[in-house]
Amino acid sequence: MQRKQNPEREIDINMYFDYNLKQFYNVPRSWASKMFMTGCVISFPIAITFYIT
Repeated sequence: MQRKQNPEREIDINMYFDYNLKQFYNVPRSWASKMFMTGCVISFPIAITFYIT
């Protein structure tokens, strides 16, 4: 005999999984964004200096 799954519980589990997945992908994205901005802050003044001189 199979038990019927509660559809509300299935939705809750899917929402929880989806939220965790988004948080998991947020970490590398924020790290990459921070590294990109750091690179721009360092590279932009150097590029301007070389362009002017």
